Amino acid sequence: MLKLVLYATLPVLVTAVVAGLVATGRGPAVLWGSLGGGLVVTIIVWALQPGGGSIIDRVVAPIFVYLPPLVLTGLVLHRFGSSGLSSSAVLFVGLAAAGSNILLAPIFLTVGALAGLWDSM
Repeated sequence: MLKLVLYATLPVLVTAVVAGLVATGRGPAVLWGSLGGGLVVTIIVWALQPGGGSIIDRVVAPIFVYLPPLVLTGLVLHRFGSSGLSSSAVLFVGLAAAGSNILLAPIFLTVGALAGLWDSM
């Protein structure tokens, strides 16, 4: 169970906090670029994990897991404006996004499995 929680929360937390801190005072393009870059890094790390699975399992599954909370993070940080956010506010948004992913990840993984997008479930 701890492994599942870490897989669902840690990449979202790190990506959200780093993107929020990098974008502070730089604008929304940097925010969305940082979130996209974090998503790409997370997909690459997931795809390089040892074990079986097709390329769809290794690339599409992390998109289903990490894209929804990162989009929510981007919307919240964009709404509050990147110039007025303190590091504690960015950390709070990152923690909220990571916490929400504990609920969102199983839902989107199940939807993807029911749609037949991958066979690992």
